[in-house]
Amino acid sequence: MTTTVRLAVEADIPAIKAMMREFVDYLNAIDEPEDVPDEVLDRIGPMAFGPNKRCTALIAEVDGKPAGYLLYFIGVFTDPMTPVLFVADLFVSESIRRGNVGSALMFRAREIAREQAANQVVWTVWRKNPKAVEFYKALGARVFEEEILMTWPVEAVETAGRT
Repeated sequence: MTTTVRLAVEADIPAIKAMMREFVDYLNAIDEPEDVPDEVLDRIGPMAFGPNKRCTALIAEVDGKPAGYLLYFIGVFTDPMTPVLFVADLFVSESIRRGNVGSALMFRAREIAREQAANQVVWTVWRKNPKAVEFYKALGARVFEEEILMTWPVEAVETAGRT
């Protein structure tokens, strides 16, 4: 079994979308099923390959067949004022899990972070997904409890401060 990790290209969009659908199904089986229409998954093309791309996609192949993907983007970590690599999404097909594909994707992301002079790789993981938490801890990652993840839907901006 040979695993390779490479930058994804536009021709990989169908494989990435299929794995994204598999990821949605996996998360829905854990808790709180959510309908994610195909139109949402179609956004991966412009987000990762369009003229105004927002992220970069890595794809892992096992014996030449797509087995997983990782989406990342470079941001800024202001305390040391350095770049930081944010992993937006990581998924490995169920049939190939425990074959070091996820590790290969994460280690490649860490190499890219080093190439970008980033001081760390950051991501979120759903608390209801203990298998993922354990996977990341096994890599040597630590839970960052010093800060709280906050979200602010864009719709809230339109009504903020209005009474």
